[in-house]
Amino acid sequence: MKKYLAGISLIASLFTTPLFAEVMDVEKYKMIATEVIRESMKGASANTEKMISQNEQLIEMGIAGSRTFAASNAKHSKLLTLTADNAAAMKAMSLDEIEEQWHEFGYLAKHGIDAESIEHFGPAISLMDTIVHPATAIIAIHSYQKESDSEYLDQVKAELSEVLEHIKHIQ
Repeated sequence: MKKYLAGISLIASLFTTPLFAEVMDVEKYKMIATEVIRESMKGASANTEKMISQNEQLIEMGIAGSRTFAASNAKHSKLLTLTADNAAAMKAMSLDEIEEQWHEFGYLAKHGIDAESIEHFGPAISLMDTIVHPATAIIAIHSYQKESDSEYLDQVKAELSEVLEHIKHIQ
């Protein structure tokens, strides 16, 4: 019986890993994030509408990867489902709100998740950040469009540079 269960477990893991890799194209994610960083460095000539569109793509990829991982990982299912379900609401927040609610895990704490106890560069937090950081970048881009303050473009670069570190832990 133990051999049978071990065999089932092995087969399930073989199917889960390729499915996850197919849903979350890490190389494409890195390429898009890098393009946005380069664009943000152009300052006043940056194509902010394109940057918003690219960040939307990153969020969609993060949602797909998070939902796939959540489906096969009960331990982090609630964390990743809450994050994916709230992606649209994140983009409507202010920079201070998203910092408190998502970067500092306030929203998760309100839902009984101790995100501080989860490995910061593990797959669960890294997947969460594939949504949170591009959402924060979108807020910063909108702020830049209103105020033309280059610090917002610097924040876009910082957000996506950080998520590029996290994406290394998803592969």
